[in-house]
Amino acid sequence: MAMFLRCLRFVFGGHRLERESALWWSRRERTIGQPPQHRIWHGLGFCNTQARYRYCWIEPRIDWTQLQFKSAITDTILFGNSMLRRQYLRRGGQVQDFFSATRQLELALEWLTKHASIDRIRERLLSWMAYICLRQFRLDILNGIKSEIHVEQRTIALQEVKPLCYEYLAAILIDGVHLVSGNRSDYKQVSDLGHFLFNFGDGRIRKHWDNKPFRVLYQRGCIALDIQPSSSQYQLGARFRKLLFRKLYSYH
Repeated sequence: MAMFLRCLRFVFGGHRLERESALWWSRRERTIGQPPQHRIWHGLGFCNTQARYRYCWIEPRIDWTQLQFKSAITDTILFGNSMLRRQYLRRGGQVQDFFSATRQLELALEWLTKHASIDRIRERLLSWMAYICLRQFRLDILNGIKSEIHVEQRTIALQEVKPLCYEYLAAILIDGVHLVSGNRSDYKQVSDLGHFLFNFGDGRIRKHWDNKPFRVLYQRGCIALDIQPSSSQYQLGARFRKLLFRKLYSYH
């Protein structure tokens, strides 16, 4: 999206495209920093395609079936995570964690396209995807109640992978855990709450937390698995959902 928005600015008019490095460059290498580090950046390569075709075609940068940059250049493309983090989002640390989780999820999806027929690898990758989503769920919850956690426990809590059980929350929260039961709760079954937290496309209103990172990851995983060529044969989407909710109810 960031790439197309940048291109949109230059659709009409006599702009000097060579000043737009992300659009103009094809590949750049440079040694920077102390100690010196060799860095590589990729752009859309208009410098090559305009000269060759008199029109700014995009060089082979995108996997059009997945609508994402090719995995080999994902971390070096000039429209990558660092630019989005800097220009469009505010909370740097949390956002960096989210982009890391997104990258891991995309890797799992990529490997599933290659190895879905191997039972053990398929199950490991689906389980890893569920873990990635639940780890992000844990981070989002704890960041939301950060001020209620003991000061000396805050940094540790965000780095740990312990389940969100009553005993753990009671130990880290300043005022302990307040339990809601009976008619005061909208959800009589644990599964009702679980599905309300994660499900999408059901017409239910979730207001300000509808686009929380853990929900974005889960939706991306479900949709991407459902459109995989081998999805119907191995029931990838259904298996992923089942694994996630099983782990959710087991450990949270």
